[in-house]
Order: sequence, then C-alpha cells, then structure tokens
Amino acid sequence: MGGNAIMQKGFNSVRANREVYFSIKNRIEEILKGEIYIVPPELTDKYTFGDIDVIVQYNTPEDIKNIYNKFMNIAEIDGYSKNKTIYSLAYRVNPKCLKYLKNPQSNIKEHKEHKEYFQVDLIFVKERDFNSTAIYSSFGDMFNLLGRISKRIGAKLSCKGFEYIVRVNGKVVGEVILTNDFRKIFEVLGLDYEYFMNGLGNGTQKDVFDFVISSRYFSKDLFSSEHSREGTATNKTKGRPGIKAFLDYLGHLDTADIKDTKDTKDTKQNKDKVLDFFPEKLEEIQRLKDLAILKEKVSKKFNGKIVQEILGLKGKELGEFMKKFKKTYTLHEIIDMENIEEVIRGLIRAYEN
Repeated sequence: MGGNAIMQKGFNSVRANREVYFSIKNRIEEILKGEIYIVPPELTDKYTFGDIDVIVQYNTPEDIKNIYNKFMNIAEIDGYSKNKTIYSLAYRVNPKCLKYLKNPQSNIKEHKEHKEYFQVDLIFVKERDFNSTAIYSSFGDMFNLLGRISKRIGAKLSCKGFEYIVRVNGKVVGEVILTNDFRKIFEVLGLDYEYFMNGLGNGTQKDVFDFVISSRYFSKDLFSSEHSREGTATNKTKGRPGIKAFLDYLGHLDTADIKDTKDTKDTKQNKDKVLDFFPEKLEEIQRLKDLAILKEKVSKKFNGKIVQEILGLKGKELGEFMKKFKKTYTLHEIIDMENIEEVIRGLIRAYEN
C-alpha cells in the first residue's frame, strides 16, 4: 500500500531506506516469534521502501486479535488502518537514530507532535492461502506483470492462484479456480519455478524483468500501449514505479533481445488457451454457463415487472413475493409453466391465507 493506508488515518508516512527497513523487520520478527508468518522477499537492489508486508497465518478470528494485540502493546505502534483482514500499522520511526526519506505522496505537515511513521501491513490469511499469498507478494510488481501475461491466455492471476472468469454473452457469471499451485502456474507460463524459489539469481530488478520476459506467452505488445513515445507513465503506471521501470527496460532492449511470442498476438484466438492445461475444469465451467443461460431465460418469463403488472405489488411486498416464488419453484419448473400468470395468482392467494 506504500504508506497510503496510514496516511488516510492522519499519520505522516515516510519511506524507509534499507537500514530502517531491516531494523523494523527484525523488530517484527521478535514480536511474531512462535507464529507462522513470512516477509516476502524484496528486490536486493531496492533502496527505499514505502511499507513492509507481513503474511501471517491464522485459524480463527481470536488468532488475529491475539497477534494484533502483540503489536498494539509495543511502544512503536500509535494506530492502524483496517481493511478486512489486513491491518496497516503506523510504526513510529525515530529520526535521531535512523535515517528515512519523506514520502512524496504525503501532504501532512503536522500530526502526533510531528512524529513520523512507517507502514507495517499485517496480512492475515488462512492456512490454505498462506503459501500462495506469500509467493504472490514476492519481488515487488513481478506478479502484476505476470498477471498481464496470464490475462492474454484467459487466466486471472491473483494470490488465489489461477482463476478463469466465466462469461456468457459478455457478462461475468462466475469464477472457477483452476489451480492455487504456483508450480503448475509457472509450468503453464513456461517459467522456471525452482529458479524463482531460489531467489531469481541475485534477486535484482533486472533479474525479475528478465524472468518475466522469459515466459512463453510474453509479448511486448502487451505493454506497448501503456508507454507513450516520450516514455512517460500512463494512468495505469502512475504510483507503480516498478511497472514504469519495466516499461523503460523494454524500451531500451533491442528487439533481438526479446523472445516475443507471435502466437499470442491475437487475443481472441488465445483468450481460452489456459483451459488446455486444465481439461478437468471444463465441466464445472460449462455448468456455470448453463445455469446462467437458464437464469436468463427464467428472468424473461418471471421478473418483478411481470409480477407488478399482474398483482400490483410494489416495494417490500413485491420483493417478498419474488423471494417466496423462487423458494417455491425451481428454475426448471418456472421454465415449464404453461400459464405462469395463473401460478402467480395462486401463490399470492395461498400466501395471503
């Protein structure tokens, strides 16, 4: 979040240099001793940080409360911002002892007696999501870049893994998790999983960029629209220096240095290519499509406007009748009704009695 979460709560957020960052990281590790957690690896040549992500495993809400209390009981934490199971803590830095950098996004001049803070994000996840979230959070914007490549073949890449967005007539009707196994995801993308797990060589920004480019589905065309001829950032890259740095990197590479996959240039042709790797998911996807089509047919035969014209119901009464009707009859039963007006009137009489 780059310090934005605590800034919205009125705390003067700063960027930390490596000395401050690792000092805070060591303090966090002391507090979390005995807990299951991980601080995802950062770029080895990154010199300033807007926040620190800490992935923490939990089983019950009580676990979150207990771990949260560990932090709130130490002197360095003066407040927090909460978004579902993400707690962004305002960790107070001491300018007399540690060097830091002003956050260029911060316009807060006075707060907490001019104290300054570094954002610590405690990201609480269930055991089933722990490994995938930790991997997805690694190496800055790397998975943001891989997400754009994944989209070309019809996959949505997130901390959940690979998802397939099911659409009918252009409308999203559901999502299917193809896999949360990142070894399999890397296999699909044509990337070396072991190389990634071993730290991407030296773990520098260049190592990350070269790794992304090595994907079998990489195409420079995926990113060309985001960079103007003058090399300035577009709306998509503003606030994400890692993305802009990648675009600049591409701009300085010779065409011969980039393995540009030709068969991914046609988005329509390749939008479902990812399903070739997950044939076992085709039946589940088709069920969602069939259900969506059935619901669309039902909505033409039975909807609020029709009920209102027949019974004259409005507002809350109309809503309650619609729920009652849908609980009484299945979608297939509604489709098979020869005289739905008579059924509607019969149900309202039974409902009133």
